[in-house]
Amino acid sequence: MGKIILLDESTINKIAAGEVIEKPASIVKELAENAIDAGATAISIEVAEGGKTFINVTDNGSGIQEADVEQVFCRHATSKIRSAKDLFSIHTLGFRGEAMASIAAVSEVELKSRWSDDQAGSFLLIKGGKQLDRKSIGYPIGTSVTVRDLFYNTPARLKFLKSDLSEQGYIVDIVEKLALTHTGISFKLTVNNKIVLHTPGNGDLLSVILCIFGKNTAKAMLPLKHENLLVRIEGYIGKPELAKGNSTFMIFSVNGRNIRNKMLAEAVRQAYKTLLMNNKYPFAILDIHIQSDLIDVNVHPTKQEIKFSDDRAVFNTLYVAVKNCLSSNQLMHSFEEEADSKAEDPYSDTGKASDMPLPITRPSASYQENVFDKKREHFEQLAIKQSMPNFIADKSHSYEPQERRKETEAAFTDFSGVSKPASEKGSPASDDHVQGTQPQQTELGEVPLRILGQLFGTYILAQQEEQFYIIDQHAAHERIMYDYLKARYQTGSITVQSLLMPIIIEMSPADKTLYEQHIALFQRLGFEIEWFGENAVAVRAIPIIMGEPCSGAFFTDILDSLKDSNGAAAGNPSEKIIISMACKNAVKAGDSLSHEETRELLNRLFATTAPYTCPHGRPTIITMSRFELEKKFKRVL
Repeated sequence: MGKIILLDESTINKIAAGEVIEKPASIVKELAENAIDAGATAISIEVAEGGKTFINVTDNGSGIQEADVEQVFCRHATSKIRSAKDLFSIHTLGFRGEAMASIAAVSEVELKSRWSDDQAGSFLLIKGGKQLDRKSIGYPIGTSVTVRDLFYNTPARLKFLKSDLSEQGYIVDIVEKLALTHTGISFKLTVNNKIVLHTPGNGDLLSVILCIFGKNTAKAMLPLKHENLLVRIEGYIGKPELAKGNSTFMIFSVNGRNIRNKMLAEAVRQAYKTLLMNNKYPFAILDIHIQSDLIDVNVHPTKQEIKFSDDRAVFNTLYVAVKNCLSSNQLMHSFEEEADSKAEDPYSDTGKASDMPLPITRPSASYQENVFDKKREHFEQLAIKQSMPNFIADKSHSYEPQERRKETEAAFTDFSGVSKPASEKGSPASDDHVQGTQPQQTELGEVPLRILGQLFGTYILAQQEEQFYIIDQHAAHERIMYDYLKARYQTGSITVQSLLMPIIIEMSPADKTLYEQHIALFQRLGFEIEWFGENAVAVRAIPIIMGEPCSGAFFTDILDSLKDSNGAAAGNPSEKIIISMACKNAVKAGDSLSHEETRELLNRLFATTAPYTCPHGRPTIITMSRFELEKKFKRVL
């Protein structure tokens, strides 16, 4: 007798169940997806003890025909496909015909269902894959499936389940994702006799986001719609202030099916580049509609993985969709509202609390004649033609007297006393004055943004009608510098200065290999380099940044930035280098700015591509309405 034998049906079913049913959340997912496929508009889910002892999923869908009730628990029995060719045009969440058989193989299952044309409902009890009872019952149209004693006959699998609380968390996560994807269905989740989630089922994704994540999250979401010949993408993405510490909050679905896909996640992350800090991830809830013959969902028994026929096209489309949405919306950070406040905003037109700050229109005019261009005179004295904006203030031009600054060490600087005639100094303060001063208006077209002063030598204070703004001068200038340097890099127009004596730099074999891989990058940055022996280079021309020539150390800094923690070449190295250059050359915290410099800083900031964050993702501006400020002081209750 040979060694190869045929396994019995019970063993086969338990092995198959191990592929489909990993934990209680897997059962909830499979049963809820069956309810969705049945056209349900309301799905109720109840669990106890993390789903280990009790799970019930009830829906008001079409139900199961009486003649099909026993077939439900047969392996590879399904009403959703007829042949292999149907696998290329799947329009339902389920299709493999394995879930119900797998569930029944490792638990006790009670099924109640009634088809719309049947006079009575059906009841079926099955345990460990064996039918125990079958009868007709009175039951409304729809289906109810109750699962008890999960993995009672596979103790090894039961042993590896986590705590009740952990398994409960997996279930909540599954139901939340289903609710976010199928907004026209009302989901109700009850855990240990306590309702933890109940969505309205009104077809509005923002309502579901509000229900699950709360008001502050819903207010910071941006609607996204994008369509081309390949795909249609719709959903919501979060402002940078909603950034999370992991990728859990990037939720994707394809044709209504929740999936995990690293390519989609990377496309969204790339679109948020320079808007988020390191190790932060975007908040996004997106549904992708694509022709069913352009995807393969039959990759894994759990059906949570998917393959696209053209990954690159989908990646590019998603990237453009998210990028356009971010660039066309205001991304300004706001003070968090008091959660328990019920007051109405007396300053809004509707009488309700204002959800968004007043819009700031970006100027269309160019800025050719300004204080930054005037500072080129200093650069030209060095025989350097450089139009880089320079915000490092000349202390002799500060509008606050040096003596006063030294005497008071005041944290707050205002700009009014310098622009008014001496006869007006000391005049009584008006409502538009700060500390008895008249704030000035920026050159932002018709937008009445008035500069109030400088706080701690770091933050610019400004007012626009009923909104109060605080601008981080370093982050703001860093964004300006980044856009400038990136444009110069892309056009190959970074200013270069030749050296009378070349800089000789020795490199290790690893650095030499890395340099050889990125010679074109160094050339676009303005370096002119020749080999000088086996493992050394001679730098004969260097880039000019902010009117100052770069040193040999800058060359080695670039090499270091091209490496990741493992010493391998990093992705998109030019982006990282430009960000570093912008940061090092931007005006620093504590640098005093004159009024003209401050005004020009804001003008140029709002002319950038992404004025609300620096390239590292930190906010450049935060805002608070007059209403929110008065709530802090309890003037409004």
